[in-house]
Amino acid sequence: MKVYRRQQVHRKKRSNQFRCWNISIPREFCMSNDGTKVLIGMGSSLGVRHHHLQRGLLLMAHDPYIDLLSTSSVWQTMPIGAAKNPFYNMCAIIRTRHTPDDLMHRLLSIEKRCDRLRGVHWMDRTLDLDVLLYGEHVVNNIGIQVPHPRMLEREFVMQPAKEIAGGWIHPILEKTIANATGDFAAGMWRVGRFSIAYKN
Repeated sequence: MKVYRRQQVHRKKRSNQFRCWNISIPREFCMSNDGTKVLIGMGSSLGVRHHHLQRGLLLMAHDPYIDLLSTSSVWQTMPIGAAKNPFYNMCAIIRTRHTPDDLMHRLLSIEKRCDRLRGVHWMDRTLDLDVLLYGEHVVNNIGIQVPHPRMLEREFVMQPAKEIAGGWIHPILEKTIANATGDFAAGMWRVGRFSIAYKN
């Protein structure tokens, strides 16, 4: 008589551990109050995901025309499109003297330095950087559209954005980010946060 063993299925349990990752930025990289506040969306689904996010933040902060003001929690979210791995997503508010086009070029350069490969749309990537809002401006250029045309459809963008930019008014919708976002986000949860310290 054959004996069939019940197949064990191992499911990766959701971790309830909330982590804090430290970032030290030389105070010399803090610029004046000149510039435009910009909301940046960030994501990573390859390798050590928080390391890629951390490097992206540092490279932005070391740009002489960018000042890093605040960061949201890091959220783990389900893959979409051609991606196979869970994402770490977050938002950051910067102040910049870059024009929208120059800022987009700078962000693409940072992605490349973090070994971002481009191919299939929405594939897994080391680092993804998007300009979500640029002050109160509406921009429709070949390389950049602001507000980001799909930000309102993406809870993995809107939930982190609500944490640090809830009162920011979407210039087309004419609603605050908080009012444009629901309170419940299925399939995503907070896993950590970056703590930024400016050193002399």
